Amino acid sequence: MKVRELITKPVQTIPRDHTLKDAARLMWDFDIGAVPVVDHHGRVEGMITDRDIAMAAFLNHSQLAHLEVWQSMSSMLVTIGPDESVSRALELMTDFQVRRLPVVDADLRPLGVLSVSDVILRLASSTEPIPGVTSKEIVKVLAACSQPRLRIEFEE
Repeated sequence: MKVRELITKPVQTIPRDHTLKDAARLMWDFDIGAVPVVDHHGRVEGMITDRDIAMAAFLNHSQLAHLEVWQSMSSMLVTIGPDESVSRALELMTDFQVRRLPVVDADLRPLGVLSVSDVILRLASSTEPIPGVTSKEIVKVLAACSQPRLRIEFEE
């Protein structure tokens, strides 16, 4: 099964220069916990989560309206293409300890978001299995996300 079959769309995004208040409002309005951050060309360059927002407010002793998204977004960007397998998406989630992946086209433009919850809901609501996906793969993602973050250095 391809990622495109399970993604949440339309995708909500936020420009990097908007405030954390804007990001929090977007998450509240659409009942989502993470939003892809886009540059001025509409390309995904990071992710901001509800946890990122809470930690930024705490660590900076500042109001959300005074902090910009780029200051708190995840600097490590892990994406997946729409034609990749769901199994590959779960591998990436496990390896990078993330529960959500922005799904992007070849130009890094957002097409949607795939979350581990999307996969679980599909498994729970269908009698058809997802090729290459077992409960063990789901548990691996959740276990990885429950561990302290690995410090992964990227070469530029």
